[in-house]
Amino acid sequence: MKSKSFDIYNFYCAGEAAQTQGNISYLGLIEVTLPRMGKVKIEIGLEYLNRPKNKDFINTGLLTILLNDNVLEEHSSIAKDICSLLSFALNGHVEYRELKVNGSWYKPSGMMSHGGWREIVISRFGENIRHFIESCWELYRQEKDRRRLFETIRLLIQINETKDFIEQKIALTSVLLENLKHTYASQNKNYKREKHKFYCKPKTKDDNPLSFKELLTDMVNEVNMPDDFNFNLSKITRDRNNIIHQGLLGSSYDDMRKQYEDMVSFIRVYLLSLFNFKGHYYSFDEPNIVKSMGVEPFYLKDR
Repeated sequence: MKSKSFDIYNFYCAGEAAQTQGNISYLGLIEVTLPRMGKVKIEIGLEYLNRPKNKDFINTGLLTILLNDNVLEEHSSIAKDICSLLSFALNGHVEYRELKVNGSWYKPSGMMSHGGWREIVISRFGENIRHFIESCWELYRQEKDRRRLFETIRLLIQINETKDFIEQKIALTSVLLENLKHTYASQNKNYKREKHKFYCKPKTKDDNPLSFKELLTDMVNEVNMPDDFNFNLSKITRDRNNIIHQGLLGSSYDDMRKQYEDMVSFIRVYLLSLFNFKGHYYSFDEPNIVKSMGVEPFYLKDR
């Protein structure tokens, strides 16, 4: 197998089991199997926290990519996608860096500190991280370019981390909804696109373009959203239309906060459904309640 290691930053998680290698004690090791590609090892250790720190990222472990000999893809491409999924799972920017041939460090642009707030996966159990990546990996890779998933996840996390006014957060989240709708419609062979609008095929001259809500409804119907996740597409559409077309919501802070949480919850659960995730997760609007997708309910107190 072809192996390459990267420093991993802002990855705050327990491993599946504590390990000792020589004189080095690890907080844990997470080993992930990538179908038909190889394996990923994430070693999480206290000694990494003693390395020099940059103001916007902290070295928390070692990410090793082991690829089968027949895999032609670059290790750094795999590392980028692994960190994108970890960022989504932990609701914070997880990054990597590698040593170039000329000895200089490569640092991905736009690094941010880890948010550590309202994570999706119960990160204190390392097996949850392993299962999350293994469950989501293939469909994330399949959809990442046409649905612009790397950019979507980064913006989603950045919106959560910023201290902007709630109106700004709702506006940026509305942009994310617009992006998800647009990338879905652009790839749908049942639609015809004319002048930035989408129509059902076959289009006649009297047809009206599909509305935002109609496209969003079709988008949701193509994935298996969990039955117990309550969302109101009419309300989400109305909130989006108000901020996009009128510029201001005019609601109380509590109302706007609820609108923001509903929109983010919808996006997060939609992405989990798009990845065909099966497991337990936290919803953004109910961060202390463990919910389930495709598995039996799980009660944290029983662990």
